[in-house]
Amino acid sequence: MTIKQFNGQWAGEEDRLLFRFNTQDDREFRFWLTRNATKTIITGSQPLFAEILKARFTPGTAEVVQEFQQEAAIQTTQFSETYTSGGNLVLGEKPLLVTRVSMQAENGLMSIDLRLETRQNVNIKIAPPVFQKMVLLLIRLQEQAQWNIDLPHTGAKNPPDDGNTATSAKSVVH
Repeated sequence: MTIKQFNGQWAGEEDRLLFRFNTQDDREFRFWLTRNATKTIITGSQPLFAEILKARFTPGTAEVVQEFQQEAAIQTTQFSETYTSGGNLVLGEKPLLVTRVSMQAENGLMSIDLRLETRQNVNIKIAPPVFQKMVLLLIRLQEQAQWNIDLPHTGAKNPPDDGNTATSAKSVVH
């Protein structure tokens, strides 16, 4: 499954994030993310990025590369793209509540397990640059929700807020 785009919005009445993504093969997944699930993804991302980089570089070099990659993600991620819904709603039309998140680095990829209210488990394996874009979107959304999640220090600036919430998962954004 190759992710094409991410999309999200804060639903104030639910105090949750509606998080969606579509794939190159026209599938779409819809989830409700709680504050806790969002915090787990955001705060757990930096140690995973570091783990993947430390497998390829010395610790000092890995830290510099991580900051450079984070800054590059911020500069190249466009939040103004129009989100295109997938034709095949894999889990149904209604978003499913994510009750637990676990993540790990696996063969140079980010492996994210989402445990759903239906007791189903969805596993997403994505490349670190795509995961960085997903995390940037979640950071923006939690700021809109005023959740005040303590962001991990990366040395990079937070993404600019232009009011839009869709982003492409492509490494190169047009």
